[in-house]
Amino acid sequence: MGERAFFTPVVPPHSIRWYGPGEECTDPLNGDILLVDHGTFASTIIEDLEKVITLRSPELRGYTWCGHSANIRVDDGTAPVVSEMGFKGLERRPLANYAHRLYAVVSFTEATPEQRLAFSQFDDAMSGLDYGWFEYLPIAVDDALGTNVAGSIGDHLICSARTMLCAAPLGFMGDRLAVRTEPARIAYWLGAQHA
Repeated sequence: MGERAFFTPVVPPHSIRWYGPGEECTDPLNGDILLVDHGTFASTIIEDLEKVITLRSPELRGYTWCGHSANIRVDDGTAPVVSEMGFKGLERRPLANYAHRLYAVVSFTEATPEQRLAFSQFDDAMSGLDYGWFEYLPIAVDDALGTNVAGSIGDHLICSARTMLCAAPLGFMGDRLAVRTEPARIAYWLGAQHA
């Protein structure tokens, strides 16, 4: 790896399914992770900045396609919903018409009903979060200089930090704090490489 890891990643058994434009996952499980290339201007900027990170972390090459991450919420009797940090804060929107150029649905194949319920509780507990605009500066400094800087202000998170926190009850943990995690790094830990 490009830098010293502080933790040992814990990656439970999982499956990855890919969906291109006009395709939709109709059977996700509660707590699945959604890795996304929206194909938008903002997504492209994030993906391009992640490509710069590969200078210090070459292991991320092939994973910078992913500019956004989220969790999928499936409650009894309801259609799947994407629970994510958007620019307005925590947002939930139907998966059925989710705008994307490409997304991967990652399901932890051995997660128990109790773990999936704990995910829902974590997801509910994060209602009201604001978007973490100021988290980008410490992440950029950390990635550029390898300073191991982490930062967050108040109740603000970016998409990848929230994704990692919600995935913890399912047994998934990376090799760094959630606030030091970019979407490409989540794709890397999960093996969701795409050209």
